[in-house]
Amino acid sequence: MKKKILLGITVFFLLFPGKGKAGTFTLKSEGAEVEVIPFSTYHYVSFDLERETEYTLVTGIKVTSAEIEPASLRIPFTLNGNNLIFRLDKPGYFLIRLNDSVKVFVFAEKPDRFLPGENSVDITEKYHPDTSGRVNETEKIQQALDEISGR
Repeated sequence: MKKKILLGITVFFLLFPGKGKAGTFTLKSEGAEVEVIPFSTYHYVSFDLERETEYTLVTGIKVTSAEIEPASLRIPFTLNGNNLIFRLDKPGYFLIRLNDSVKVFVFAEKPDRFLPGENSVDITEKYHPDTSGRVNETEKIQQALDEISGR
């Protein structure tokens, strides 16, 4: 399942069943809110970071200590009750550790940019593939890839 929220940033996540450490987490930013997904022994959230943005990690646990890695970036944060408030100014992969044991991975991705131009092919217009998923369209997709690579 994929969800998107558009408010200056695109926030999305993939839903996988899992059993994270106790607590429910939500990431808030500029009016957008998304659940942080538990998986195995940790939690994670992934989103596109287009510009410097402040985030609030709302936790369902009592937070007594926190750190954000990589430590070399010295990302400042504030603890406000059970909330961790921090600001990211560029894409990257971060680990938020709460109470020395709860791990929340934050994947702030550089947004993909599709710029139509001479090296793009609209495979649906030119090759008319079946879009139901019932037909193997490998040959048509390969033709499109060959065309844009100059083969």
